[in-house]
Amino acid sequence: EISLGLVGSEMCIRDRNESNLETLRVWRNSHDVNQFMEYREHISVESQHIWFQNLMKGNNHYFIIYTNDNPIGMIHLGNVDNSIGTAESGMFIAEKDYRGTGLAFSASKLLLEYAFETLKLNELFAKVKNDNKNAQDYNKLLGFREIRQLNNDFSQWSLKKIDFDRKKSVLNQLTS
Repeated sequence: EISLGLVGSEMCIRDRNESNLETLRVWRNSHDVNQFMEYREHISVESQHIWFQNLMKGNNHYFIIYTNDNPIGMIHLGNVDNSIGTAESGMFIAEKDYRGTGLAFSASKLLLEYAFETLKLNELFAKVKNDNKNAQDYNKLLGFREIRQLNNDFSQWSLKKIDFDRKKSVLNQLTS
């Protein structure tokens, strides 16, 4: 199991496992979360297990975000391609009381450090809903840039390692 975070910190991210599947499924089926997702169909218990098994086959890093041992959301690197150093990234905070608290930002910083420093990736991509101004502003704050429209609903954003390295001291100040 991978766990990222400072010992004694109020926030950490831990590898997802089968014990988290039902929590993830409930979160993803909630309107609060799935309104911002590309896949919005109801997720059954069976389809959740199939998704989990498929994740295990690929090069994916899905983490549950915890604060004080309470799960509050998910963050991930999907479709990691080590040969060219890329991955897709995404996250959500499912528990409403923790939105806007800075915990998502701390989790994102941990994930970006893991991606660029541990996995040695060169570039991350994110899909952002075109009408989700909060997500756009959030990604800009992290250093992502919009690179193209994918369709009427989503655009693709990119963060290169060199830009993360330039932004890291600012991110450290924001999370200290």
